[in-house]
Amino acid sequence: MHVTDRSLGVLGANGIVGAGYLLAMGAAFTIKQEGRKDVSVVFAGDGSVNQGMFHEAMNMASLFELPLLVVVENNLYGEFTALEKHSAEPNLHKRLNAYRIPAAAGKSKNRPIRRRYYHRQSPSGGWCCHGCG
Repeated sequence: MHVTDRSLGVLGANGIVGAGYLLAMGAAFTIKQEGRKDVSVVFAGDGSVNQGMFHEAMNMASLFELPLLVVVENNLYGEFTALEKHSAEPNLHKRLNAYRIPAAAGKSKNRPIRRRYYHRQSPSGGWCCHGCG
């Protein structure tokens, strides 16, 4: 779980649910400060978007226009609890409206119940969406 490879740009993972958003946001901040054309990427599950770290990272990413791609795999359950029982807004991509981040939901072709949400700000400062269905 705690595997890193700096030569490949892999910062690794940690055992704190939702902390990956802050790590990716920090990496995106460094990318921007150094003037690089790279993009920081984070993969997370739907349960993690209820953590304060998600909201802190999305706010800062929007405020500083950071090159960040967020992929949230929504399997409709946060651990053992159905999405509609732990989220006031079950359409998770709509939460990004609060941070002025355009977002969309896509569906996996091989698993129709799973949805992925892709949010990205390009290094040029414009927002775009990749892989949205």
